[in-house]
Amino acid sequence: MIGTHLNEIGSRVKKIRTSLDLTLKQMAEKTGLSAGFLSQIEKGIKRPSAIYLFFLLVEHKVNINWILSGKGDIYLTENLVEKSRAFDFGGDREAVEEMLHDLEQNNHVRHSFLSFYYTLKKTQES
Repeated sequence: MIGTHLNEIGSRVKKIRTSLDLTLKQMAEKTGLSAGFLSQIEKGIKRPSAIYLFFLLVEHKVNINWILSGKGDIYLTENLVEKSRAFDFGGDREAVEEMLHDLEQNNHVRHSFLSFYYTLKKTQES
């Protein structure tokens, strides 16, 4: 069952890459992952990391739900992206907008934020 699920996820990840007209090498250069590792994801041997899924979301507006379940559209519509930005953050709206901009523009900031987030999440679950 898990192997079949990984194969389905891998097929969907490959479909995204090919729909973007990118080779494995080009996608590897964009993500910092090796072409071999990406190939293993596409073949269902390895599972994509949360950071890789987040990259697809931010860089290409890919629907992560579609990757994981096959449900919904492959790409998020601008309407859905804008809805996520319309969430009420109260007095922190400006700071959140700046953070979202930095996450979209800077890989180092994005990776640092995700590392911090997952560490915080693990400590809260303990």
